[in-house]
Amino acid sequence: MIICGVDPGLANCGLASIVVNGSGKCVYQYSTTVKSKLGGSGPEVDACLRIAEGACIYVREAHAVAMEYGSWPRSYKANRYLGLCSGVICGLLDRSESQLIFRSPQRIRQLLEVRDSSKEAVVRAIRPLIRNFPRKKLPQHEYDAMAAALAVAVDLGWLDESEGAL
Repeated sequence: MIICGVDPGLANCGLASIVVNGSGKCVYQYSTTVKSKLGGSGPEVDACLRIAEGACIYVREAHAVAMEYGSWPRSYKANRYLGLCSGVICGLLDRSESQLIFRSPQRIRQLLEVRDSSKEAVVRAIRPLIRNFPRKKLPQHEYDAMAAALAVAVDLGWLDESEGAL
């Protein structure tokens, strides 16, 4: 099963693709951060188009799309940006067989047994659960997208429990 994880945002949208094979092992495929400059005329439209272009291959090949959602945006503007990004992802799934699964950041941390509230704690929690984990440091949005994908795999019972502390 291929799971696409999404850390939504209009300025930076993290995407990660993981595969959970038949034996319940999780393998990293690839990840990216779609960046857009919010400025100039029609910045939201431009950002949505960039996200659609960057997310298309990730979302279309996935059996499930796991999106981090439901945290407390700092402002109405941040909430609008999350909504626009989510709308783009939903639009890509419109004619797809994929499931779209939302999980709050708090639920993701709970499912992955992250006890610390730091971003580094998320990376420490997901590293042992993913084979072929990238050696180079990635942008935090990509780690958050991987965490969303892993949390959904755990929640749906797709991962082998012997893979880590789960």
